[in-house]
Amino acid sequence: MIRTFGVSLLVIAFAITGCNSSSELQNDEKENIPQDNPYIEDDYFINAKVEDASKYSDVVSVILTAPHPYNPCGVEYILIEGAESPPCDEYIELARGEWKDGGFTIELPKTKETDYLEPLNLPPTLSISNKNVKFKDSGFIGMNKDGFGLYGFYLMKQSVEGDVSRAIFRYIDSDVTISGNHQIVYSSTYELSVTYSIDLKKGWNVWYYSSSISRVDGKIIVVEQWSSTPVSGLKWYGQSPSGWTR
Repeated sequence: MIRTFGVSLLVIAFAITGCNSSSELQNDEKENIPQDNPYIEDDYFINAKVEDASKYSDVVSVILTAPHPYNPCGVEYILIEGAESPPCDEYIELARGEWKDGGFTIELPKTKETDYLEPLNLPPTLSISNKNVKFKDSGFIGMNKDGFGLYGFYLMKQSVEGDVSRAIFRYIDSDVTISGNHQIVYSSTYELSVTYSIDLKKGWNVWYYSSSISRVDGKIIVVEQWSSTPVSGLKWYGQSPSGWTR
């Protein structure tokens, strides 16, 4: 779990060295992608223009990655430049795009092997149309010429008050709808409410995560929403490893 911009999000923020060609991920026989998604062009292309792109001039390529479900320590290290030691994880490279003109373009692949997919782990209070659905999250990592991961790139926006919205690119193996609310009262001073309203199709989808924080009578109330309805105004931002915590 990586905590980014003060919000707990599942993000892949590492680079791969010596990674296999990932034969389980193919570009043929494309699957459906929602046609009304403003952040995927021509059905399968992510064309990212990064804010303050001059900060990332040492990036030569960006990889679309997904976590290896088995985390086989010692098989292939994921190196973070400047880290004291490599983390004990392995990630799969799904696709790669050249860093060019202040951004990158990546074509979404098709996942053919279900061994690399994982079941959804959601609260039992939710209504889920297909509880057997499996998924794979993904992230975007900027790499230098030596194959080190320098930055994570995120499609998001954040207000001065700390409210956050973010798009997460996720592959699923079958259609599913998810709805309902999950509420946790951690203490007399902290409460979390999470609402789901998601309608996904087999293939690549975008989940939109939003969070807001308010204070009422000394209590901190965090409201999170997961939706398949596009959030407007999102932009691509980069963050260096110094901003990542596990």
